[in-house]
Amino acid sequence: AGARPGQDGLSATAFPSGVRNMPVEINEVISPLVFWRKELRPNSGGEGKYRGGLGQTVELGHRTNGEFTFSATYERVKYPARGRHGGGPGSPGRLYLSDATPVPPKGNTVIPANKTLVIEFPGGGGLGEPSQRDRESASKDLRLGYVTDGA
Repeated sequence: AGARPGQDGLSATAFPSGVRNMPVEINEVISPLVFWRKELRPNSGGEGKYRGGLGQTVELGHRTNGEFTFSATYERVKYPARGRHGGGPGSPGRLYLSDATPVPPKGNTVIPANKTLVIEFPGGGGLGEPSQRDRESASKDLRLGYVTDGA
Protein backbone atom coordinates (compact mmCIF):
# COMPACT_ATOMS: atom_id res chain seq x y z
CA ALA A 1 0.00 0.00 0.00
CA GLY A 2 1.12 3.54 -0.61
CA ALA A 3 2.37 5.90 2.08
CA ARG A 4 -0.30 7.58 4.18
CA PRO A 5 -0.37 11.08 5.67
CA GLY A 6 2.03 10.86 8.60
CA GLN A 7 2.90 7.17 8.11
CA ASP A 8 4.75 4.78 5.84
CA GLY A 9 2.66 2.47 3.70
CA LEU A 10 1.72 -1.02 4.86
CA SER A 11 4.05 -3.70 3.49
CA ALA A 12 2.99 -6.96 1.83
CA THR A 13 -0.65 -5.86 1.91
CA ALA A 14 -3.20 -6.02 -0.89
CA PHE A 15 -4.74 -2.63 -1.63
CA PRO A 16 -7.48 -1.53 -1.24
CA SER A 17 -8.71 -4.57 0.70
CA GLY A 18 -6.04 -4.51 3.42
CA VAL A 19 -6.30 -8.31 3.59
CA ARG A 20 -3.03 -10.16 3.96
CA ASN A 21 -2.28 -13.45 2.25
CA MET A 22 -3.14 -16.86 3.67
CA PRO A 23 -0.23 -18.45 5.59
CA VAL A 24 1.95 -20.60 3.32
CA GLU A 25 1.52 -23.58 5.63
CA ILE A 26 -2.21 -23.72 4.81
CA ASN A 27 -1.48 -23.75 1.06
CA GLU A 28 1.24 -26.38 1.45
CA VAL A 29 -1.08 -28.70 3.41
CA ILE A 30 -3.92 -28.58 0.86
CA SER A 31 -1.95 -28.44 -2.39
CA PRO A 32 1.15 -29.99 -3.98
CA LEU A 33 2.95 -26.63 -3.81
CA VAL A 34 5.96 -25.69 -1.68
CA PHE A 35 6.83 -22.07 -0.90
CA TRP A 36 10.61 -21.85 -1.08
CA ARG A 37 10.72 -18.16 -0.27
CA LYS A 38 8.37 -15.46 1.00
CA GLU A 39 10.05 -12.26 2.10
CA LEU A 40 9.79 -8.50 1.93
CA ARG A 41 11.24 -7.01 -1.25
CA PRO A 42 13.93 -4.41 -0.42
CA ASN A 43 13.78 -1.05 -2.22
CA SER A 44 10.28 -1.74 -3.60
CA GLY A 45 8.47 0.98 -1.64
CA GLY A 46 8.58 4.43 -3.23
CA GLU A 47 10.87 6.99 -1.66
CA GLY A 48 9.37 9.90 0.21
CA LYS A 49 9.01 11.69 3.50
CA TYR A 50 6.83 8.65 4.12
CA ARG A 51 7.99 5.49 2.33
CA GLY A 52 5.60 3.37 0.30
CA GLY A 53 4.89 -0.11 1.62
CA LEU A 54 7.19 -2.87 0.47
CA GLY A 55 6.10 -5.58 -1.90
CA GLN A 56 7.22 -9.13 -1.30
CA THR A 57 9.03 -11.84 -3.23
CA VAL A 58 7.41 -15.27 -3.29
CA GLU A 59 8.99 -18.34 -4.90
CA LEU A 60 6.98 -21.52 -5.22
CA GLY A 61 7.24 -24.87 -6.93
CA HIS A 62 5.70 -28.31 -7.14
CA ARG A 63 6.45 -30.63 -4.21
CA THR A 64 7.52 -33.52 -6.48
CA ASN A 65 9.08 -31.31 -9.19
CA GLY A 66 6.08 -31.86 -11.48
CA GLU A 67 4.48 -29.22 -13.63
CA PHE A 68 1.60 -27.09 -12.39
CA THR A 69 -0.72 -24.47 -13.84
CA PHE A 70 -0.63 -20.96 -12.41
CA SER A 71 -3.54 -18.57 -12.96
CA ALA A 72 -2.47 -14.93 -12.75
CA THR A 73 -4.47 -11.70 -12.57
CA TYR A 74 -1.80 -9.21 -11.49
CA GLU A 75 -1.82 -5.44 -11.76
CA ARG A 76 0.97 -2.88 -11.33
CA VAL A 77 3.33 -4.88 -13.50
CA LYS A 78 3.60 -2.40 -16.35
CA TYR A 79 2.59 0.76 -14.49
CA PRO A 80 3.90 1.07 -10.91
CA ALA A 81 2.01 2.85 -8.14
CA ARG A 82 2.73 6.56 -8.38
CA GLY A 83 4.04 8.66 -5.53
CA ARG A 84 2.36 11.87 -4.39
CA HIS A 85 3.60 15.35 -3.50
CA GLY A 86 7.16 14.59 -4.59
CA GLY A 87 7.20 10.95 -3.45
CA GLY A 88 8.67 8.32 -5.74
CA PRO A 89 6.83 5.47 -7.44
CA GLY A 90 6.83 1.98 -6.00
CA SER A 91 8.63 -0.76 -7.91
CA PRO A 92 6.54 -2.59 -10.50
CA GLY A 93 5.79 -6.26 -10.03
CA ARG A 94 7.37 -9.10 -12.03
CA LEU A 95 6.67 -12.77 -12.63
CA TYR A 96 9.31 -15.15 -13.97
CA LEU A 97 10.59 -18.70 -13.81
CA SER A 98 13.72 -19.75 -11.94
CA ASP A 99 15.59 -19.65 -15.28
CA ALA A 100 14.52 -15.97 -15.76
CA THR A 101 11.85 -16.76 -18.40
CA PRO A 102 9.12 -14.09 -18.05
CA VAL A 103 5.61 -15.22 -17.07
CA PRO A 104 2.63 -13.13 -18.25
CA PRO A 105 0.78 -11.23 -15.50
CA LYS A 106 -2.63 -12.31 -16.84
CA GLY A 107 -3.95 -15.74 -17.77
CA ASN A 108 -2.93 -19.34 -17.19
CA THR A 109 0.68 -20.49 -17.48
CA VAL A 110 2.00 -24.03 -17.14
CA ILE A 111 5.06 -23.97 -14.91
CA PRO A 112 7.36 -26.72 -16.22
CA ALA A 113 8.64 -29.56 -14.06
CA ASN A 114 11.82 -28.76 -12.13
CA LYS A 115 11.22 -24.99 -12.34
CA THR A 116 9.96 -22.60 -9.72
CA LEU A 117 7.79 -19.52 -10.16
CA VAL A 118 9.06 -16.25 -8.72
CA ILE A 119 6.53 -13.48 -8.06
CA GLU A 120 7.82 -10.04 -7.16
CA PHE A 121 4.84 -8.10 -5.83
CA PRO A 122 4.84 -4.33 -6.50
CA GLY A 123 5.58 -1.71 -3.87
CA GLY A 124 3.45 1.28 -2.90
CA GLY A 125 4.17 4.88 -3.84
CA GLY A 126 5.91 7.30 -1.48
CA LEU A 127 4.44 10.52 -0.08
CA GLY A 128 6.34 13.80 0.19
CA GLU A 129 9.86 14.79 -0.77
CA PRO A 130 12.44 12.08 0.04
CA SER A 131 14.80 14.76 1.40
CA GLN A 132 12.27 15.40 4.19
CA ARG A 133 12.45 11.84 5.58
CA ASP A 134 13.76 11.96 9.14
CA ARG A 135 17.17 10.38 9.78
CA GLU A 136 15.86 7.96 12.39
CA SER A 137 13.33 6.45 9.95
CA ALA A 138 15.91 6.26 7.17
CA SER A 139 18.42 4.55 9.50
CA LYS A 140 15.76 2.10 10.68
CA ASP A 141 14.84 1.25 7.05
CA LEU A 142 18.49 0.46 6.32
CA ARG A 143 18.97 -1.53 9.54
CA LEU A 144 15.86 -3.65 8.90
CA GLY A 145 16.79 -4.27 5.25
CA TYR A 146 13.81 -2.36 3.84
CA VAL A 147 16.28 -0.40 1.69
CA THR A 148 19.84 -1.17 0.69
CA ASP A 149 22.84 1.07 1.19
CA GLY A 150 22.87 2.52 -2.34
CA ALA A 151 19.12 3.09 -2.62
